[in-house]
Amino acid sequence: MAFLSNGLEGWVKEGLRGQRGNLSIHLEAILVNFTSDSPTIISGTHNPSQSASNGNDENFLVVRGDTNLADRYGLEILWFYEHYRSR
Repeated sequence: MAFLSNGLEGWVKEGLRGQRGNLSIHLEAILVNFTSDSPTIISGTHNPSQSASNGNDENFLVVRGDTNLADRYGLEILWFYEHYRSR
């Protein structure tokens, strides 16, 4: 994560503190068949884990068949990948 210190010119270098040597990105979205006519988007606070399914107060939204929204999610996921790939 980057923070501004003194306006738009003051971007601080992204840090790895607490990341165990890697920059972790937490994007809570799953996109299935997003290039097809019947994509499925799963998005929300629910992580695919045992504790999220059985103990935590989590939620998610499932959207089926909305190709416009799937395109937007797909582009956002690809943007994140491309932006952080070289780091």
